[in-house]
Order: sequence, then structure tokens, then C-alpha cells
Amino acid sequence: MVTQYRIALYMRLSKEEAQEKKESDSIVTQRMLLRRYVNENFGEESERVAVIEYIDM
Repeated sequence: MVTQYRIALYMRLSKEEAQEKKESDSIVTQRMLLRRYVNENFGEESERVAVIEYIDM
């Protein structure tokens, strides 16, 4: 039996960043670090790894 993972990535915006129309550098950096961690510890996103992103302020 293959283990399946559902992983949620939580990223946080400042109030100032939330008003910008483009994606902030902060979110880009947070996403990169979180996805690197997932890839190193669970393998690349595939049928056994489902990743969902949440962005909050």
C-alpha cells in the first residue's frame, strides 16, 4: 500500500502586501521555502502527494 499525503502550505501576507495587485516577494519566498521542504521530505508532488496553498493576512 502506498502512503498518500495531503499537505497544506500556509503563507501570510502583511496588510500592505495585501493591497498590492501582484504577488509579493514575501509570498514568493515563503512558497519556495515551503515547497523545498515538501520536496525534500515527501518527494515531488505526484499522485501520492497533494499540496494545497493557503494565503492569509
